[in-house]
Amino acid sequence: MQSSSPYTQDSPEWFTGTPQPQPQPPRRRLLLYGGIGIIIALIITGSITAINIFTRTGCLSAADYQDLTGVPYTDSLQPTASFYTAPISFSDNTALTTESKTEVQSLGDFYQKHQAKSLRFTINSSYSPADHKATATERTLALQQALADAGIPADHTVTNQPELISPEEDDAAPTQSLTITITSVEGCR
Repeated sequence: MQSSSPYTQDSPEWFTGTPQPQPQPPRRRLLLYGGIGIIIALIITGSITAINIFTRTGCLSAADYQDLTGVPYTDSLQPTASFYTAPISFSDNTALTTESKTEVQSLGDFYQKHQAKSLRFTINSSYSPADHKATATERTLALQQALADAGIPADHTVTNQPELISPEEDDAAPTQSLTITITSVEGCR
């Protein structure tokens, strides 16, 4: 069969010399694919949002406070505000007093009963110039271990660095203090 083109298949200009018509992209098909893409993106975004809303853990409530302390809570609770703070005492550098051991164990029991809630245990420590930062750090580590022994996972515990506080008098007695504060994690419902 003869071609009307001046080039033959044996000629080097055959492929490049023959003009090929370029098809025009159909607008309707392009609009249809774009619309389907947008709808799929909206469905995926809506699904992810719904999953996030329904899988968030609950905030601590007044009923939880009463469960922990035995005392009713009448004010309103802010979701990430301090829910409960417990002072911790030591009989020497790293040994918790009996009262503090009991407090830590009650916090562990509270965690076990309320694991479905968004709980965060924050350890705060301070020391005065008459104290040693190393002692404050040792006590913080001892408290972390006591919380772990009470069944509170490390990923639910935040430990702040011991903070130097300046007393009003230069010759003040040592004032090391540690506290555990329970809060709801941000984003709880």
